[in-house]
Amino acid sequence: LITVAQFGVGLLFGFGQFIFGFTAIAQFAVAVYFGLGQFATGYVAIGQFAFGYYALGQVALGKFIWKPKYCDPEAREFFVGLARMLGLK
Repeated sequence: LITVAQFGVGLLFGFGQFIFGFTAIAQFAVAVYFGLGQFATGYVAIGQFAFGYYALGQVALGKFIWKPKYCDPEAREFFVGLARMLGLK
């Protein structure tokens, strides 16, 4: 269910270098719901290269994106709300 590995598959959560899972934190995070990493995919993706419905990154592709030169208002509202929920702002 939970994987901590260099290469792995975590059904609920994965942490490592190259991870597939429902949620993933990794250099290459391939996730269904939440991905965080240098290369991240998922419904919510945060990374240098982010691909998701909500994507935050230097290179971002998705429905609602926030990148250095462009910020979709819906993406801004979502990510600022996420930061507040996590106590970061």
